[in-house]
Amino acid sequence: MPARLNAKGPGEFIRDHLLEPQTGGRDYVGSMYQAYKDHLRSAGVRRLPCRPTFHKYVWLLKETGAIVFDGAQAISFSAQPPEDLPPDYEPACGMPAPRHYYRILDAQHAAFLKPEAIWRAQRGLLAPVTASRPAVRVALPLRPLTPAPLRIAPLAPPVRPRRRRTLGDRMEKEAQAFRPRIEALRAQPDPEELARLEEEMLGFFDRVLDTASRARGENRQRLLALAQRFERAAQGFEQARTALTEGRTEDYLAALDRLAECCPP
Repeated sequence: MPARLNAKGPGEFIRDHLLEPQTGGRDYVGSMYQAYKDHLRSAGVRRLPCRPTFHKYVWLLKETGAIVFDGAQAISFSAQPPEDLPPDYEPACGMPAPRHYYRILDAQHAAFLKPEAIWRAQRGLLAPVTASRPAVRVALPLRPLTPAPLRIAPLAPPVRPRRRRTLGDRMEKEAQAFRPRIEALRAQPDPEELARLEEEMLGFFDRVLDTASRARGENRQRLLALAQRFERAAQGFEQARTALTEGRTEDYLAALDRLAECCPP
């Protein structure tokens, strides 16, 4: 049972209750239990013990010799009178519920104050360990909160947006691939290489015209300008072939310069 600050414990209450003149020195468990609940309510206790818990203390006091069984009275909850109890009736667990009367033997018995401890001591058992009271926690004054210094991450250097390669850029890059081959023909003339270069450049010119017909906006304008350069430079192949056949070196180099105009470095 928890400690009651404003009320008596079960053992102490049973002793005082049996010593009252109106009880005649004896009473049954149900009456003592109801009186104990009224006592706790008058003391402001809200959580009341159950009947088995109170009966445990009655049993402890009987076992320690503080009180003694003083007869039983049969009761009936119907219209028929109760059956008489045998003269040698003794209380036991699991039996019907007659009223068990108890009377006090020794009002100074220590078991009224510590029923379970005295019962254990009589049988050589260790006393139950009681939980210690928790330490009183003193509220400490709150320290003023100092805001942490604001940390500002350094700004990253601006990154220039990467320019997306457009369709015109890709075609210009393909056109630049012809320039090394033109420079190779300038250093070492070769009629067969000149014929292969003419075939590839004219095929590229047709592909630029086809792509420009499907392009829009700035790409269309760039592709059309590239096609015009290739159209003007295509006339240089005939001049380069004729000059190479006739052995006119200056005219041959001038024709190659005209071809290189359509392939910017």
